[in-house]
Amino acid sequence: MKFTRRLRLYLTGFLLGIILVILFFGERVKVLTAWLPNNRVLESIAETYQGESEKAQCQMTCFEVDTAAINFSFGEGDVQFGMSETRSKPRIYVVDARYEDRLIRLSFENADSLSTLINIELPADSRSCDCP
Repeated sequence: MKFTRRLRLYLTGFLLGIILVILFFGERVKVLTAWLPNNRVLESIAETYQGESEKAQCQMTCFEVDTAAINFSFGEGDVQFGMSETRSKPRIYVVDARYEDRLIRLSFENADSLSTLINIELPADSRSCDCP
């Protein structure tokens, strides 16, 4: 059997396997990626989320960001590890999420048993807020 035929048969089986996994697991495909660093950080923040700081509440009002955007970032956000302070105590994680065609950058202070939203930015927006 020639190499190209073996490769074609292998790829066909591989693609069929992927399709079957998606069909069997459906919405539970997230379970397969829960061990990745991005997902572990977002899950940790979501489980220990306690609310917003006064500055973040002011920014939420100014930038017209609601709690639905924050909850959306827990599931669909992307942790920016390069911008985050992962070696400090408490850790500060920066999460980018695209919600309703707006890029929202959220900063969370994550202690062992408590996460707090401390800052909100809209990188594509030129507005600034005078929040303390």
